[in-house]
Amino acid sequence: SQLIVNALFTEEYSDAFRVAPYLFLAPLLQMLFQVAANQFLVIKKTWPNLILLICGAIMNIFLNIILIPIIGIEGAAIATLIGYLISNIITNIVLIKMKLMIVSKRFLIAVLLMFLFFVMWRLFFINMMIINLLLVLLILIVYMFLYKKELLMIMKKLKKNSR
Repeated sequence: SQLIVNALFTEEYSDAFRVAPYLFLAPLLQMLFQVAANQFLVIKKTWPNLILLICGAIMNIFLNIILIPIIGIEGAAIATLIGYLISNIITNIVLIKMKLMIVSKRFLIAVLLMFLFFVMWRLFFINMMIINLLLVLLILIVYMFLYKKELLMIMKKLKKNSR
């Protein structure tokens, strides 16, 4: 996103590329929350959604108070992302304990890998595009290995449908 920001905006916005990943991931996490929280609708209990979102909102406000004075707009973006992340984590823990959701180990590995990449990108490699691309390729290879059975099934279906 750094190349795009530099090409489209003036220099005063050049640091905007730092917040783009947070602002991209935050709505995705919010959608993930909505998908998971629909399990409460299935059992006709909608009140947990409110409580779980309030937990994330409180975390967001708390982190905004701490992070904005320290790192500015990036702090606000991080606070928003973490607020949604907290809502998702608590929701999934509750749903797993209620036996309304199953989370596979390979999914947890994929999430952990993405989280580690994201932290490494921000702390060490933010301005090293080649290293970032290599890390992304490595992660994609690991993801392909984790989900090889599903990928093979999709490829078989595509091959069958193309005939």
